[in-house]
Amino acid sequence: MRRLMWLLFAVFVSPEFLLSLILYGFYFFFPSTFDVLGRHLVSDKEVWKYLPTLPSALAAYAFSMSFKIRAPSKERLRKILYEWPLYNLLVDRVYVGILYAVLCFVLSLFLWILGEGLGSSISALLFLEATAVSGVSALTMHEAAQKLPEILIKYCDLK
Repeated sequence: MRRLMWLLFAVFVSPEFLLSLILYGFYFFFPSTFDVLGRHLVSDKEVWKYLPTLPSALAAYAFSMSFKIRAPSKERLRKILYEWPLYNLLVDRVYVGILYAVLCFVLSLFLWILGEGLGSSISALLFLEATAVSGVSALTMHEAAQKLPEILIKYCDLK
């Protein structure tokens, strides 16, 4: 039960969720901006052809970074990480990042398939959500993959 609470906390207190709320807020307060962007997206057939490419590439990158986070390249770092008492929280946060990346990819596929039938402003919102949130997810995974070995080396006795 406690792990489920931490998992829900990681979902709702995350940069991806914050960015999603910010984009919905902009959509609510500035719908005309999203309408203009949506009309440009709908009118450009090249954009529609390659729409799911960026979120899928970012999701693939998030997957590759998740392996580096969960299994650092050095055996000693792996041993220290696996013995860390809060390792499950790290793994849960990695799963949350992957979840956001996959949801954004599915959202981009949904937009790609049904986008012209949706309104132009909602198409722009979904496009921005899928692209920006998956980008933030990939960026947080990248940053974690870079910082984790540094922290393990700096604060653990690796003699």
